[in-house]
Amino acid sequence: MKKSICLSAAIASALGVFVLAGLNTKLLTRRYRVSHPMIKSTVKLVYISDLHNNDYGIEHELLKAAVEETVPDVVLLGGDIFEVKQPLEPAASFVRWLGANYQSFYVTGNHEYYSYRVKEMRQLVADSQIRVLRGETEVIEVNGNRLSISGIDDAEESHVYPSQLVQAHAQRPMESMFSILLSHRPEFIEDFLPYGFDLILSGHAHGGQWRLPGLINGVFAPGQGFFPKYAGGRFDFDQSTLIVSRGLSHQDQPAPRFYNRPEILVIELVPVESEEA
Repeated sequence: MKKSICLSAAIASALGVFVLAGLNTKLLTRRYRVSHPMIKSTVKLVYISDLHNNDYGIEHELLKAAVEETVPDVVLLGGDIFEVKQPLEPAASFVRWLGANYQSFYVTGNHEYYSYRVKEMRQLVADSQIRVLRGETEVIEVNGNRLSISGIDDAEESHVYPSQLVQAHAQRPMESMFSILLSHRPEFIEDFLPYGFDLILSGHAHGGQWRLPGLINGVFAPGQGFFPKYAGGRFDFDQSTLIVSRGLSHQDQPAPRFYNRPEILVIELVPVESEEA
């Protein structure tokens, strides 16, 4: 009897530790390395998606500190930075801070459209000295590398989404250089692959909300349903790499995140020989 009680207590204790660990929402910085022949020296990208105007301290001090710590060359915003029926602050203050300190680019997510304030939000981002990409491609030079950065509006703007993809591809220079596509939704990866972008960055899936690392990468994601294939992480194809952020939203959700900490991504673009070393 005594042994049975002790065993039950031990199981309950272990289960409690397991659940508490799974509910951890401390901000995580997740890192990836992508090697490519067109990269001559390391470029550090920070990718931020699905903030949904969530709180990260006064004036987003925790989120700002996480970005500063990575010392990025370029910051990329993948949509759903703002939230439906909420004030633009404090997300707007974070956006203004990014624009004042880093070369940054932005595309919309579905929640910007759901708010019916998407034009106001895009204007705020543009006024913050952040480049808003709507079917455009920008060429930048970073650490001796030339990169093309393309972006398209969220597929909620369905009447322009396909044409923006074609337009962004057409604006890529004939000169060979590393190419990046920003698109909020990863479930449209089959639409993107024929255009041969080297790196595709998405969010939207929120990590599938509940995860069991090594077993289940996500239980449910919008646009993909149950057990989504592209809930979060890295996916390599013949010519392209897709990286999906699990996002930053962790408040006011239908269900808590489980083994699915909110994250910003650091993507290091490195020469091929560096990756081999």
